[in-house]
Amino acid sequence: MESTIKNILGIKVDLKDVRNPFKLYRKMRPYYFSDSRANHEMTPELFEFTMSKLSTDMKQDLFEDLTRQMVCKLITPNLIPQTGPTGGGDGKTDIETHPVDEEISDKWYYADACKGNQKWAFAISCKSEWKPKIESDVKKIVNTKRGFNKIFFCTNQTVSSKNKADLFDKYKKAYNVEVTILDLNWYKQSVYENGCYNIAIKSLNLSGQLQEKVEEGPNDKARRKELNEIDERIQSTTVSEALNTSYVEDLLNAAILCRELEEPKNTINSRFALALEQAKLHGTKQQVFNVIYQKAWTAFYWYEDADAMFARYLELKEILNQEINTARVEKLYNLRNLITTSVDCKLFKTEPDIAKENEYWQSLYDSLSKDSVHQSSFLYLRICTLESKLFKELRASEDIEDTLLQLNEAIQSSVAHIDIPFDTHALILNQAGALIGNNPIYEGIVDTIAEINSKMKSEIASAEIHYDRGVQNLNQKEFQLALKHFGKCIILYQKEATKGNLVQASAMLAMSYQGLDLMYSAKVLFVKTLSLLFHKTETEGAFDHIIVTVLFELCRLELKVGQLNSFFNWFSMLEMMVGAHPSFADNSYNEQRVELDSILATIILSSTPDNTQWELLPSLCEVFGLCVSKDAALYTLDYQDELSSEFKDNLMKDKDWKDRIVQMSKSGISLFPLSFSSKDMSEIETLISGCHIKANFRGDMRIQAYAEMFLAFLETYMATMTQSDMAVTTPEIRLNIKVKTSGKTEVKKGGRTNEYTIKINQKTASDQEIWNTAAHLLANFLTQNSMTKDIDALFKKKETEDNIGERLAILGNYHREFKLSFLLDYRSYLELWWNKDMKKYPVKTQSSSSQYQAKGKQATQIITDLFDYPLWDKAKWSGCGYMMAYDGSKPAILILLYKDFKYAQKIFEKWEEDFRAKKLNLKLTFITGVDAEHPKWYKVIIAPDMEKVLEADENKYSRSVVATSRFHLMQSTDDTNMRMFKALYSKFHYAGITATEISNNQMSSDPNKKYPRVIPVTNIDFREAWTIGENDPNSIAILPSDNPIIPEGKEGEAPVLKLIETKKQRYGKI
Repeated sequence: MESTIKNILGIKVDLKDVRNPFKLYRKMRPYYFSDSRANHEMTPELFEFTMSKLSTDMKQDLFEDLTRQMVCKLITPNLIPQTGPTGGGDGKTDIETHPVDEEISDKWYYADACKGNQKWAFAISCKSEWKPKIESDVKKIVNTKRGFNKIFFCTNQTVSSKNKADLFDKYKKAYNVEVTILDLNWYKQSVYENGCYNIAIKSLNLSGQLQEKVEEGPNDKARRKELNEIDERIQSTTVSEALNTSYVEDLLNAAILCRELEEPKNTINSRFALALEQAKLHGTKQQVFNVIYQKAWTAFYWYEDADAMFARYLELKEILNQEINTARVEKLYNLRNLITTSVDCKLFKTEPDIAKENEYWQSLYDSLSKDSVHQSSFLYLRICTLESKLFKELRASEDIEDTLLQLNEAIQSSVAHIDIPFDTHALILNQAGALIGNNPIYEGIVDTIAEINSKMKSEIASAEIHYDRGVQNLNQKEFQLALKHFGKCIILYQKEATKGNLVQASAMLAMSYQGLDLMYSAKVLFVKTLSLLFHKTETEGAFDHIIVTVLFELCRLELKVGQLNSFFNWFSMLEMMVGAHPSFADNSYNEQRVELDSILATIILSSTPDNTQWELLPSLCEVFGLCVSKDAALYTLDYQDELSSEFKDNLMKDKDWKDRIVQMSKSGISLFPLSFSSKDMSEIETLISGCHIKANFRGDMRIQAYAEMFLAFLETYMATMTQSDMAVTTPEIRLNIKVKTSGKTEVKKGGRTNEYTIKINQKTASDQEIWNTAAHLLANFLTQNSMTKDIDALFKKKETEDNIGERLAILGNYHREFKLSFLLDYRSYLELWWNKDMKKYPVKTQSSSSQYQAKGKQATQIITDLFDYPLWDKAKWSGCGYMMAYDGSKPAILILLYKDFKYAQKIFEKWEEDFRAKKLNLKLTFITGVDAEHPKWYKVIIAPDMEKVLEADENKYSRSVVATSRFHLMQSTDDTNMRMFKALYSKFHYAGITATEISNNQMSSDPNKKYPRVIPVTNIDFREAWTIGENDPNSIAILPSDNPIIPEGKEGEAPVLKLIETKKQRYGKI
């Protein structure tokens, strides 16, 4: 008969071990246990004999020394040795404790030491008649009236458990003091189980040859080194009342290392006790959960105590009921499996109510199946339940096909859940094959698992390549290339095995967008990084220091886009986080805090107080400890008498300080003016390829998140676009975001093609609906506000090259991640930071906002706004007419003729509005001699004046211009009108333009189809076609098929000939 079998994991085990899970675990996981070997020459019998001879041989002093050292090691270290006579003759304490500061005692590795102002006394006796001795010693110690809370009676005799309990109750009743007896059994346990063997050899003056001989294993050597390093960190940590998760994590790791070193049980228990105590004081709820879980695991596999494990299981169940996450479900289900094993192997001393526990898990399963928030937890529990069912069916030789099919579906679904370890469950299912014979369904599952596993490994390898290249691009400031690579790897990293990589990739993608000054795309990714880090805290317990780094980046980002209220929210959370984790307040934190103060101060000093909310700014800066910013606000508001001496001495004494502030402002330290969000309205803005997009809204943080997501959606799409891909034709777009209580969430076009209204039904809006709305907005942007040859072909190209669809998909959960990332109540507008005790500084002279000058990497392109292309396409410009006084007494009027006046009217209303605001940049150009066969034909061009565009101060840093124009061929047989128009313009130096509808080649006589006013135009030019060359702004009107008039003698030098030849080569004959 075989003596071994293979278990479901393929490991050979002895048949006798099958019913002993403790031995089985050690064989399966030997690396979790000590690999050192210890040899004890002194037998327990020899130790007992030596202890029995202490009184006879008058060795009370040796016993006292032994006791003191053991008590110091195992019970409490703060001992004062008694200096009186030995031998137990004085009736007072032999040892007593002294008070100790809690900052010290909090770091002791003792399960229940004497701490604070407690006082304990120890009476030591090696008399064989121990009862009269304890009676006498306890009475005399109590009569000292020195306030001892606990008395220990230490004897070398054996005392029964009943005697111990009876005496404890007796003295508690008589003296209100706890009396604990440490007898021979305690000393034996201390020597052979709790690491006091060498203490006994030395204290009892036994032969040195009996000393413990230890052969340290390589694993233990590494563990010991790590433990020493952790202990050094623990001792150097200053523990306050605040949260300190890294400190708690060190305590737990130290306890686990002691367990793996298989140090004395008392030491391990003391380590875990300290970890749990400190986790409750300075850790997160998840850390408390983790410590209790490790205590349960230790109790079962190291101490072989199923009852203690079950007690810890009940504690963890209460915590899970308070808040559910996948990590808790996983750990608690692990213990449930141990409970099942313990019942099967009859390991419980007191067997629990298994039926009750089964009901609990079924109830949890049912509730999670209906819970849309905890779908990962449900799927994990479903997989575990199906695995348990599978093995139960295998043991009972029942049909397993339905269970296999369900497991296959669940395992495949788990790939999309980052909290579920696919590899673990795939391994269990794969290795279950040791018990499964020829089964087509199972064979298919193995193939599926292998395929998924292969794909995952391939994707991870591919992600690592993209990540490494993205880092190189980022270091080289090739931000567009970087975001392509990070955008690809962030999708590939969304697996349980690569959660850490996902955090890094998300942050790197954010920095890539930040490098392009696409700040809301960057914000979405920084918030995603933050939510991933907080999720890590939720599942693992400890706070990662990277959280502080990300919060600083978010603060910088908000200042760069001028969002003061958002900055205060992130800054407040940063201060809360560091206040809770004093260890985070290192030199880097202090330096970055000073940097933020300086940035905000610079922005304030380069701004003008243009609204009443400025009066709140000095006090708000003071509340947040931003001293330089407070002084900057006081100076800007003209409260110079309240400036600090430091501000006056360190800044204002420099005669060039104002110039330096101006230069810093121009450098792009902030892209947009300061925005003071209010209860009535908030506005955010971005700049994309020269197009200024503003979104205004009123509402809570959820509406703000939607607004930011819409801007990020447009930024993300445009991030890798080049000028050859598409041209944005609208310089400014406005999004009006409103909340409604009924109907679907949708985007509507506004009165003008650069205006959109987005109406959100917060009650019914799903993630998909919000994403669809953003996609609809993008579609409008592409068709109404930009130009490209083929939108579909462009999107397919960008999807293939840049994974643009995946990068857009990342934005879908932003509003949820934004909410989850905020540990405090979000304050949606500035007034919510105010309280009545703060001082206001009323604006003395409210200035109008200074002219906005585009800054940053997205400001290198200028977009002229003369044409609203959708309107022009609908209006259908069809020619020109003239209105002139033939006596030459009035300026001429050029009438633009349109087939649909209602759209023409909108064009002219916009032009008139710009004219009154002194922003209209319109130039008329008449080109004659455009056709040799028709000498009277000419073309009329309407376009912006490029010289005027390039000379504007706000455009002097731009590198390119998107300027569009419209032209029309006038097939005239008589050039009298055009010549007279030219003469009148020469006389008056301006002409007027207006609009009228034309139908059947006749101008309408309906006054409702005529524009009622005339707009003056001062910039009119007259050109001959043959003079127009390749780089001429008017070259747009020359077509490859044109046959212009070339004056005699100019045939070899007419610039237009080369222009026409170039266009023929590029476009063919149009």
